[in-house]
Amino acid sequence: MCDCVPHSQRSRGELHPGWLSAGRVVHPDAPAGGGGPGLFRLPGSTGTGGGPAMLPHPDSPAAGDLDTRRLDAAQGEVEKEEKRLPPPVVDQESTQIIQGMTVLLLPDLQGVEGMGSAKTLLDESEGGARYVHSKDTGKVVSVEVVPWKVTIQTCYGTADANADAAYGRGTTEDDKKAGNITLGFHESCHRADLLAYLQQHAPPAFADMVGKTKAEADAEIARYMAASKAYFQAARANSERVTDETGKPTRAEYLKTNPAAKK
Repeated sequence: MCDCVPHSQRSRGELHPGWLSAGRVVHPDAPAGGGGPGLFRLPGSTGTGGGPAMLPHPDSPAAGDLDTRRLDAAQGEVEKEEKRLPPPVVDQESTQIIQGMTVLLLPDLQGVEGMGSAKTLLDESEGGARYVHSKDTGKVVSVEVVPWKVTIQTCYGTADANADAAYGRGTTEDDKKAGNITLGFHESCHRADLLAYLQQHAPPAFADMVGKTKAEADAEIARYMAASKAYFQAARANSERVTDETGKPTRAEYLKTNPAAKK
């Protein structure tokens, strides 16, 4: 048993839950949640986990009348850590074929300059179409469409996967209840968004140009490349919408109070 009840609670005759254990009044740092010999949190001491004590002993000179809100905050930090799941990371390369495209999921990169805190990138640098035409007739005799090779990779700049998510996924009520509150979880949502978009939306098709003129084929290639660029940009925009513009705060709300994050 322990008589270390905060003065602020004694006067009201009620106890904060942090001072109760199985119906007994105990100091939160008492061993095994009960009385007896053991280290209590004194000013400047360390807590049971070895870290800095969040609160001084309530009857110590440093405590004064201990504000119960400080106990609530301390309890909130404990609950936050208990519900914090490790961030999903990619540490091995994997390949899959989606809608005829080769999609590579690359391992996460750390310490990338100019990346801000983190970003998940989609790169469609390989792919396109070409044709062969007859010099005699000037007409197209064959067409080859090169399937896109796409890479998806999460890059961390000034932060790492274990940091707290600042906005969007990782800050929704459901995410917090599940313990998915890390930046790594947020970025994993972007990876899932991009993969889902490619799976659910077919890339642009290239028209049959055989028998067409060289000028017509060139125009079709320009159209196809522009449509493909728009397709991959739509995948990025969709991910920004569903992963960034949700939660509390959304990315738009976060940038209003953190304008430097735009850089």
